[in-house]
Amino acid sequence: EGALYALPLTQLSPESQELAKTLANLPKEPAPKPVVGKDEPQEWEDANGKAIRARFIKLEGETLTIEMNGQNFDLPLARLSPDSQALARQLAGNVKPSPDKTPQEKPVDEKITKAMENGPPDQAEITLALNQAVEYFRTLGAKDEEGLFYPPIRKRKVIGHVDKTVTYRKIVVQIPVFEWTTTTKEVIRNVKVGDSGAVTVKKKMKVKVPVRVRGKQTGTRPQNRLVRDSNGTIERIHKIPKYGPG
Repeated sequence: EGALYALPLTQLSPESQELAKTLANLPKEPAPKPVVGKDEPQEWEDANGKAIRARFIKLEGETLTIEMNGQNFDLPLARLSPDSQALARQLAGNVKPSPDKTPQEKPVDEKITKAMENGPPDQAEITLALNQAVEYFRTLGAKDEEGLFYPPIRKRKVIGHVDKTVTYRKIVVQIPVFEWTTTTKEVIRNVKVGDSGAVTVKKKMKVKVPVRVRGKQTGTRPQNRLVRDSNGTIERIHKIPKYGPG
C-alpha cells in the first residue's frame, strides 16, 4: 500500500467516473476474521457489540458452548453477532469427530481446585451466568399459562393430608465411641451483688464452669437405623399434604 491521494472526480474520464460511483455504492462487507486453532481463545461478540474472549467447545443446534477460566457456558447462537455466528459454525465444521471412547472426566476435587486458583468470576462470566439464568426462567414462564416462573403452588392451600405407607428395612451401623473428660474453663457472667437490704447491681465476673471435652476414639458400638427400601418389611405411615385447586 502506498500514499493516499484525493482526486477531483471531474479530472477523471467518464468511464472512470462511472466506475468510481459504482464502487462507492457497493455494500461494505466486513472482511472475514482469520480463524485460529479451535483450541485457542476466540473473540466473541453479542448483538450489542460487547466482546469477550473464550475457547470454543462445541455447537449443538442453536446452542454454542464456550469455555472461560475452566468453566463451560452455553449461549443461544441468536444472541451473537453475525460474524460470531459464522465463526461458531466454521469452528464446528473444523472439529474432529470424537473418539469411540469417552475421555475420563476429571475428578471433582481437581475441578474445584482449578476454580479456586482462577479466583472470583470476572464481569464477563457474571454476564454469561445472568444470561443463562434469564433464559432458564423464561423457559419456565413459557410453560405456565400465566407466565409465572414457579409453579402456582403458592396460590394453593393445603386442604388436608393423605396417608402414604413407606417401607423400610433395619440396618446396623457402627458409630464411633470417644473418650470424654471433664475440665473447667473461665467464662464471664453477670452476677448479682448485694442482699435484700441493699441495692442489687450486676457485675461481670470470671467464674469456672465444667466443660466436657472429647478425646481420642476408643472404639465403636452398633446402632440400629431404618432406611427406605421398596422391599422392606417395616412399614411407616407419613402424612402427605393435599393441595386444593389453584
